[in-house]
Amino acid sequence: MTAEDLLRLLPELSWIEDADLRDRCIDVWLDAVQSGGWDEKGIDGCPVVIKGLGPGCPYSDLDHIRAVARIGAAICDELSVCQGEAWQVIRDAVVAGALLHDIGNYLECDLDAEGRAFLKPEATLIAHPCS
Repeated sequence: MTAEDLLRLLPELSWIEDADLRDRCIDVWLDAVQSGGWDEKGIDGCPVVIKGLGPGCPYSDLDHIRAVARIGAAICDELSVCQGEAWQVIRDAVVAGALLHDIGNYLECDLDAEGRAFLKPEATLIAHPCS
C-alpha cells in the first residue's frame, strides 16, 4: 500500500492542513497496515471492534474511523462558527486523532482462511488503545 492508496481510501487525511502532521499520520497508517498484514487483505476488511458488535457487523473499522473523523471535523467547524477561530486551529489535531484512534485494530485483528475476522490471541491480553 502506498500513501496515494491510503489517501484514496481515507480522503479525510487530506483535511489535515499541517503537512507534517498529515505525513506523520500517513506514516503511522502505512506502518500499521504493513505490520498487521492488511496491505494484502485490504484495510476495508478489518472489523469494527466495539463491544456488542460482533461477527456480521456490516461496517468495517475503516467506515467507523472515517465517521469519527467526519463528526470531529464537523464539531470543530460548528464550534468555530459559534466560538471563534480557536477551534479551527485544533481541527487538524482532532481529525488526526480521529483517524488514528483505532489504528491498533490493524495490529490486533486478522482474517481466517474463509475471510472471517477474529482477534489475535495477543489482542485479548491488552486493550487496543495500548497497541
